This record gives sequence, C-alpha cells and structure tokens, in this order.
Amino acid sequence: MEKITLTCPKCHNKFRTDKKIVPELSDPIDIDLLMYTCPVCHWRFLQNPRSKLQSIECTVDGIKFQSRLEARRYTQLKQMEMDGVIRNLVLQPKFLLQEKFKDQYTGKTYQPIYYIGDFMFTDQTGQKIVNEVKGFFTDTARLKFKLVIHKYPEIKFVLLKKTDF
Repeated sequence: MEKITLTCPKCHNKFRTDKKIVPELSDPIDIDLLMYTCPVCHWRFLQNPRSKLQSIECTVDGIKFQSRLEARRYTQLKQMEMDGVIRNLVLQPKFLLQEKFKDQYTGKTYQPIYYIGDFMFTDQTGQKIVNEVKGFFTDTARLKFKLVIHKYPEIKFVLLKKTDF
C-alpha cells in the first residue's frame, strides 16, 4: 500500500497514512471508505492530496482524469464517437488567450496565457465543440472561459455541471 502525507484541514497536523483506493468508475462511491481521520483532533475529511477542490481522481482506458465527472463524460463521448455521432475527439485542447510579451517599462517578460478545455470534438454538422466539465467553477476558470468564448467565436464552448449529464 502506498503511503501519502496529509495535512488536517482543521488542526493543520501533518501525518502519513495509507492511500485510499478509489473504486472503478462504474462502482457507486461509499464516501466513508475514502475519508481520512486526523490522529490528533479526529477530524474526518475527504482528501485528494493533488487537488485543491477535493475531487476524486479516476483512470479510464489508461487515462488519468482529475475528477469522476470528467471520466464519466469521457466514457459518454467515447461511446458517441464509436456510434458515429461525433468525430475527432481530443482530450485537453489548448487555446492561446494572450501571447508572451515583454513590459517595455520594467523589462519583465510575461508568459503566455492558455485556456485548456476538457474535451473537443466535431459534431455531425462539422461544428467544433469544446466541453468544460466542472463540479466547482472558480473565478479564474470563469474568467478564462469568458475570454476564450470571445476570442474563438467559431468554436462552441459548453460548460457542463454534474446535473447536466
């Protein structure tokens, strides 16, 4: 069993414990089995050490997804591609929002800003569609989503929440 280091969100105590095994996508989740308990304050919490939004990582077809919502949408899109409803499924398409530039007054170089979607595909009419799957929509994600919609009007951007599919 793999050991991981966690930090309790209540008392900020750091402790090492066994990593919980996430069930397959098709299995229902028993959240109690994924909970960790702090040995100091006994606070129970759900923790994905690599996710600030507490999503549960999932692997489908050897591809690691940041959340079960993304994995579920991927399985739906894969089935739609096999049925011929969509084509050219692309994972994590990258769109340039702002080019790299150098500030003429300070000489500081600013890196380019990208929007990275979850899925991009072409429907039967030839329209390119980008799906963004979110369980929680941060302010930064909301801003980037607005900017990419404005910069790429020929592409249809769709925001999907867990209640949408």
